[in-house]
Amino acid sequence: MSPEERKISGRASATRRWTLRATGAALASSVAVGPAAAEVCPFISTNDDESDDDGGSSGGSGGGNGGDDSSGANDDADDNDDDDESEPESSGQSDGVAFDAEEIDVTAHGVDNSGNSSVTNDLQSLAQNNRILYFPDGEYYMDSAVRFVGFQNFGLIAADGARFVPAPASQYDAPGQSVNMFTLGVEGSPGTNLHVENLTFDFSANETGVRGLHASISDGLVVRDVDVTGTHDTGAPGPLNTDIVSSGGSGVVENLSLPDGGVHVDYTSTPLHSAGAGPSGLNISAAHSGSLTVRNAEINGFPDNGLYAATRDGTVTVEGGSFRNNNVASVRLMGQGSSVSGARIVVDNGRDGFGAQRAIRLNNGQNLEIRNVDVEVTSSVHDVIRVMPGTDSATIDDVSMNIPAANWGVSVTSGANNVDIGSLDVSGANRGAELLY
Repeated sequence: MSPEERKISGRASATRRWTLRATGAALASSVAVGPAAAEVCPFISTNDDESDDDGGSSGGSGGGNGGDDSSGANDDADDNDDDDESEPESSGQSDGVAFDAEEIDVTAHGVDNSGNSSVTNDLQSLAQNNRILYFPDGEYYMDSAVRFVGFQNFGLIAADGARFVPAPASQYDAPGQSVNMFTLGVEGSPGTNLHVENLTFDFSANETGVRGLHASISDGLVVRDVDVTGTHDTGAPGPLNTDIVSSGGSGVVENLSLPDGGVHVDYTSTPLHSAGAGPSGLNISAAHSGSLTVRNAEINGFPDNGLYAATRDGTVTVEGGSFRNNNVASVRLMGQGSSVSGARIVVDNGRDGFGAQRAIRLNNGQNLEIRNVDVEVTSSVHDVIRVMPGTDSATIDDVSMNIPAANWGVSVTSGANNVDIGSLDVSGANRGAELLY
């Protein structure tokens, strides 16, 4: 989405009732409704009725991201009574669901956007069911997590120029080593229908690498056009975690940009909470049991995998994207029918503490697929694609590799079963295209 399409100006401070429908890529230009909001959010229809409803109950306090069963919201979502004929037509792939939500400008409710004081408590009080929080241009300083669980129909949408800046590690209030900025749902009390769009998390100051978003959703997750600037340098879990915790649920993460990577935990001075080698770029945890599509992501330079899908029962579909110089693997997949296609992966440099910088690692699962992937490796690695024990079935096909600094193109370890290797175009491998052992 271009800056022109995402720009917001002249926002009215009055609350409005929205009927929102996520519709996938390349559609903002087709939307011609609402007071400029459609330019930032690929949702389709609005009405101009101002609403004074609170839209639900506020979430619980606290900053943890554990799997407790406490719910911060129990109200049912409002029924959508709009006439379908009033909604404009849109093109593109459909992602997410329609839901009614009241949009409020957070600055009209006392939230500071100068960066001079923490906004956490004010945002906590504004988090309610059936509500979209809109953030105008400015700096939003946070020194602990906004925690909202068990909700229905909630969203965060920011204007271009809005930045979310965490306190340094020494000042961040992280009870139980929860280092999130937004905890939206937990495994024991997930949310339903979450839309996060156009947020920028700014970790450019020293020792400010925390988790920008932890989302545990039963169904209806849309995370789009989220950027993280600055190196994640505290050793804490990486900037985003997105799980669909219901087997019938689905979600999409689209146009995620994590260009600056993270520091290996052994090279951090004040680690908040180390996990393995340090942060992963995008984490999908073992709690994920639904279906998640990750589309057009940019993930570079993380010490504990770029995209790390640790699910055994869920599905993760990686479509397109660019991945560069991630340790362990740029894309690490598990699950049922998980796949990566259309991606470009480059290994041309390493960071302190980085060892095996594979392109793709298949860990466990069935019917895993790697298709139409382009790989370039000019920094020394042993193998480019590794299939691990516990992989019951996998297909690798239509993969192009220019790998002069790698020993092997594909290695299949003992204990991996039913690995079908189709078309491989491999150039430069020091020892060969395939290693089976």
